[in-house]
Amino acid sequence: QGIDQPPGDYGREGHGAVDFEVAWISGNGVLTVLNGPADETPPTVDFTAIDSNGGSGPVYVGEPVTYTITFSEAHTPDLTAGDLTNALAAGMSVESLTKNSALEYTAVIEATEAGALQLEIKSGAAIEDLSGNPLATPATDDQTFTVNRAPFLAGQLGVWQPWANDRINPATGSAWKAGDQYRLALVTSSSRNATETEISVYNAFVQSAAASSTTYTNLGDVTWKVIGSTSSIDAKVNTGTDGAGGVPVILMDGATTMASDNADLWNGTSQLAGGLYAGDYAAPLFDQNGVYRDVWVWTGSNTDGTKYTDRHLGTLESNVRRGYTGGGNNTSSAHWINRAEAGKTTSYSFYGLSETLTLPAPATLFKFR
Repeated sequence: QGIDQPPGDYGREGHGAVDFEVAWISGNGVLTVLNGPADETPPTVDFTAIDSNGGSGPVYVGEPVTYTITFSEAHTPDLTAGDLTNALAAGMSVESLTKNSALEYTAVIEATEAGALQLEIKSGAAIEDLSGNPLATPATDDQTFTVNRAPFLAGQLGVWQPWANDRINPATGSAWKAGDQYRLALVTSSSRNATETEISVYNAFVQSAAASSTTYTNLGDVTWKVIGSTSSIDAKVNTGTDGAGGVPVILMDGATTMASDNADLWNGTSQLAGGLYAGDYAAPLFDQNGVYRDVWVWTGSNTDGTKYTDRHLGTLESNVRRGYTGGGNNTSSAHWINRAEAGKTTSYSFYGLSETLTLPAPATLFKFR
């Protein structure tokens, strides 16, 4: 692996009585590492960080900041959430910590109060290299994020975030404000076939998926329509996105913009804007709980939102047109809705689009003496 290992006998993990059982040996042989010059160099660590819009802040309270934490050499024990703290006075929470490799971790951090955020591995964290040299702590990132209080705005269903689309409403080109309108797009975590001929069946399916959300418990209180076409109705007509105008479409991470209006939704060249997924091909990447989904999706549609001839939902033919949310199969901006086809009895997910939502005015606060 290109990493110095301490002297001893190494064998494949789970095989043989050896000093070190490791996953990076194939077969049943034993490798012996001989004594060499003493390692007296302590490990070091580097940090890189981006905010939810792929930038360097400032950020809002509650806005996720994603850190890549890279050690200079293999170490023990693994880094834990308890090892991380804010070097400055403001509070923070570790939303997730993932070990990517022997050297690299990804941490998602949110500030819990206004002030500043500077991530560090706290003093006293007992991390050392494989030769016993300890990491010098505290080990502090050299990047600091200014943390501002979030504006008194909240999405109608609790999904929209103040940092959506890098804090700018794409329809107006100005900062989001009360009264601004938008829609939400999701991909269902559940799946079904594409044999039914009536669009109402698919509308009911995505409505049910929205109502099943455990993260956003009132998601089903508004109307959701399937982004799909049958023989009698086009996807853009079913969703009310036909013609000029329209409002921005925001994904279920609350931050990433799929389209700025109807024309952008159906122009076949859309890319995601804002959020950590900015620049990726446009697709509703997140389900009703805000979970990323890399799945095939029934659409029965062309790129422009019209029905795909003889391959629409409920077709008499064998196959129906489908799209893909992401991964290697979504190789162009059109593939979210029109990628390939498959037998209509197979179960896949569906896209759902909400009715038009509005950012409500902040509640009036009264101070009594």
